[in-house]
Amino acid sequence: MDKATLIYLIKIVFRPKDQLSKLTLGLLGLGMTGLVGGWTFNIAFSEIFIKTYSDAIDGVSVTYQKYSDIALIFSLFFITTGFILWCVCVFLSLRDLSKRDIALIRAYGFENIDPQAAERNLSFREKAKVLYVDFKAFDSRDKNNILTKASFIRQTIRERTHHNGAATAYVAALGSVPYLYMVGSFMTDGHLPRKLFDFDRDKNSFHPLDAPPKNASLIKCYNGKEITDSKIVPSNNGRFIGLAISFTIEILEKDLPAQFIGHTLHAQLNTGFQFDNLPEEEEQEKIVNSLSYIISQLKKQADEVHLFVSAQASVVVRLGSLYQEGLHGAVTIWHWNPTANEYEWSLRVTGRDVS
Repeated sequence: MDKATLIYLIKIVFRPKDQLSKLTLGLLGLGMTGLVGGWTFNIAFSEIFIKTYSDAIDGVSVTYQKYSDIALIFSLFFITTGFILWCVCVFLSLRDLSKRDIALIRAYGFENIDPQAAERNLSFREKAKVLYVDFKAFDSRDKNNILTKASFIRQTIRERTHHNGAATAYVAALGSVPYLYMVGSFMTDGHLPRKLFDFDRDKNSFHPLDAPPKNASLIKCYNGKEITDSKIVPSNNGRFIGLAISFTIEILEKDLPAQFIGHTLHAQLNTGFQFDNLPEEEEQEKIVNSLSYIISQLKKQADEVHLFVSAQASVVVRLGSLYQEGLHGAVTIWHWNPTANEYEWSLRVTGRDVS
């Protein structure tokens, strides 16, 4: 047993996280308290103090009360039971550590990302249980690079080539918006339960979505006015319709491709525009489910829905993971080039292929 494992087992008792470990700590503490016995401290005040509120003290006495035989029996029982339960905790923990059932999917669509960034904030237990699913980092801002690797990524994720025994997927993805949506779309059709991570550029590491919620809600707008019914937005001759999702930076109507001006629904949050606008798992899931529903509604008005997204990576991956060809049809995701200040290319995703 190495040092890290030993420390982990000690933490089971002194920093319990499950009910069994908490019960173990409670029994051990109760038993040890009983063996200590009881000390009493007594101060006797004189009448002078009582009458004049002076500091006069007649005496101070300290006594020790020895534990009784019954207290000894119960204390030993609690300690013995607590030790047995700790042994059970150790056994269950070692058995748990031996199961490598967490698939850590590292999908880096930018080059020069630290390979260890995805696991830096994982606990010792999680690191011991990881099955690595790695895709070599590349520049996903180049559409040809995505198309070249799409088939391999799809096969690896859907067929679980490297993580057949996994029960949960941890997804640490970073890259262009079309790439992130594509990766998410490969995790549909009954894929593993997912835990998504976002990238902290200041700390150069990925972190789970465990921050407090922001009480965010979705706002739909068209022509600069808030609306409630997406049917107000007209399609372009029934061929296509746009959805601009502005969570990080506002997407302006004038920046859209010409054919989508006047034919795009804008969605944003009531919390304004900021990085990592949805840092809590359940709140993000609720908002993204609403976006998925909006896409399905827009699909009824046109042959194809086109997405323009400014949001944190986990939002885009989650939105892609909700893709259903029967509800959404073919979905096209556009890539924004900040240097050229324009949407320069798009990726078309269906249930069968990417183009």
